[in-house]
Amino acid sequence: MSLPVCLHGVAIDQFCLTCSESARARRAELEAAAAASRDPVSLSILQEAQALIHGDRQATYGHPRDNLGRIARLWSVVLGVDVTPEQVCLCMVQVKIARQVHRPKRDNLVDAAGYLALDELLGAP
Repeated sequence: MSLPVCLHGVAIDQFCLTCSESARARRAELEAAAAASRDPVSLSILQEAQALIHGDRQATYGHPRDNLGRIARLWSVVLGVDVTPEQVCLCMVQVKIARQVHRPKRDNLVDAAGYLALDELLGAP
């Protein structure tokens, strides 16, 4: 079974520089429009999560499949059970929810949405 591809023909488990640049450009457009309208929140939570996972985070930590796979292997050693990259995403969503329950903060919601998007990117149903 072949993986879906982005608009530029790059498999979703690969890094597409064009998509990354497009996400950064779109984020800049949305931020500029919000600033012009004096809207305090420049992007929706989902838009910000998409911009992060396809831009800054990927540039910093590498492709999500590699980074989450590395985390899964480390957690597997600590927990003594096999952990998948998809499970890492779901556990990180729970971390963000726990933080949100304790002290609501927009960043928790953005990160939770980002981890759910990464789970989809990894091929979860």
